[in-house]
Amino acid sequence: MSRYAYRIGVQRMLAAGIAIQAAAALTGWGFATAGLWHPFWLFAPWAVIGFGQGLALPTLTANAVSLAPQHAGTASGLLGFSQQMVGALSVQAMSLASTANPIAVTAFVAAGSVFGLGAFWLGPKPAPAPPAPAAG
Repeated sequence: MSRYAYRIGVQRMLAAGIAIQAAAALTGWGFATAGLWHPFWLFAPWAVIGFGQGLALPTLTANAVSLAPQHAGTASGLLGFSQQMVGALSVQAMSLASTANPIAVTAFVAAGSVFGLGAFWLGPKPAPAPPAPAAG
């Protein structure tokens, strides 16, 4: 991941991961609403969601830790705790939904992914990195 982040840039890597995740979640919701409930149609989008998260989460963690390098453990722990809390609250919210078909869970994941994409695009942008000093 670090090689790709260095090559294409941290923000582009994060944007790609979040966009892939949102597109896959919307595709999974589309499959579910179309009545495609075979395990392949349910789990294939989740594999792509996992790929998108694999691009985004390490980059996000590195960004969080870089904001407070003297407190890297605290920053990483707070981020991990926040992810676990959102996951736990999401599970509790999903327990109120119907389990008769996969439409509710796929809609919930799609809505969360689109919300995350919107937060990324509408949220504050990091300051550009200062130019590297000239060699010589």
